[in-house]
Amino acid sequence: MIRKICSFSLLFLYAFATQQEDLQFAIGGDFLAQGKYSDAKQIYQKLYNETKSSAVARQIAIASASGGDLSTAFQYALIYRNDTKDFKDLLTSKIVADSYIKSGEIQKAIVLLENIKQQEDTPLVDNILGTLYLNQKQFDKALALLQKYYDFSKDEEALKKILAIYLSKNQNESVVDTLQKALKENWCSEDLCLKSIEIFNQFGANEKAFDIFKNHYQEKPTMENAKYYLQVLINQKKFLQAEEIAKSFPFDKQLLLDLYIAQNKFKEASYQARRIYDENHEAKFLAWSAIYAYQSKSSFQKEELDKIIADLSKAIDDRDMQRQVNKENPNNEDAFFYNFLGYTLVEHGFNIQKGIALIKNALKIAPNSIAYIDSLAWGYYKMGDCIQAQNIFSSIPKDKIRQDEELKRHFDLIGKCHQ
Repeated sequence: MIRKICSFSLLFLYAFATQQEDLQFAIGGDFLAQGKYSDAKQIYQKLYNETKSSAVARQIAIASASGGDLSTAFQYALIYRNDTKDFKDLLTSKIVADSYIKSGEIQKAIVLLENIKQQEDTPLVDNILGTLYLNQKQFDKALALLQKYYDFSKDEEALKKILAIYLSKNQNESVVDTLQKALKENWCSEDLCLKSIEIFNQFGANEKAFDIFKNHYQEKPTMENAKYYLQVLINQKKFLQAEEIAKSFPFDKQLLLDLYIAQNKFKEASYQARRIYDENHEAKFLAWSAIYAYQSKSSFQKEELDKIIADLSKAIDDRDMQRQVNKENPNNEDAFFYNFLGYTLVEHGFNIQKGIALIKNALKIAPNSIAYIDSLAWGYYKMGDCIQAQNIFSSIPKDKIRQDEELKRHFDLIGKCHQ
């Protein structure tokens, strides 16, 4: 009788223990459902320490992965797979695959994801597996899956990967065609729009870009769409059309300045550069305004030339002073300004000695500039110092002289110079 009571007690205790384990398992599941992943993991961890159950190990892996603890998730997913030999369990397979990807074990991840795809053929799996194939330069496999994913999602990142594959295979026509089709069906983010314009230009497909971005601008004449259309027009050197668009929107004023320069509209460029200077008082725009004013004319009234020289001198002085404050060295733009003012003073006989000094400043910054060497030689020629002019000019290569009309003119005159 006593033996029967003991047997009954053991059975009761075993049943009670089992019920407690089931209860803890259920509580952990409830925490998971509520998104309390840390609480779920704590419950399951304690339960696993007591039972070493594979099913509990699986739950620890799920709770850990959900809470962002991928290291623990990977550890217990492997325990589950090794104990049960259940290599078709999707959740633990995904955890292990994700861990392989993050640790750079791409080939192992591919094998797992190929198995996962047989059970769960979803767009997400297509995207991940296609990206891994791309990483391994398995371009054909990657292209098929990424194209399938893009057709479903219209995701720009997938489109960029597809374009990258075509570029890697030197299939430039496919790059252009794919991009053209994508932009006609779905519009682009700023990043993709700008990259698309660059690609169309790179592969000589600006007409296709023109059709796409012109139509979109006409349908939605916003400032953003105008910006894209403008860039396409500039790539096609349709500067007049670009100018009209630029005038219609409050773009950066330097854009309109660049368009005037591209069309050799120096009078308008001078006015635009002055407008920019009046707004921000950045001396370089005053200098450029003076230079464009000079370039806009073939002959000058004295007061016009006086103003150009005065503005350019002020701009140079302001820049020199600003550099001293900031302890900066002069740059190539400063060299250009020095030479332009110096040459102007020399050419018009205003102050040849000062002009030569300015040109020498330019040569300190860019000692190999043929234009500045020519200016200096011309300055000495204007002073009547023929030997100095000829010595300086002789450093200019003969082939460079043959290629430039101004250099040829100076070469002839300086060569005939006698003191």
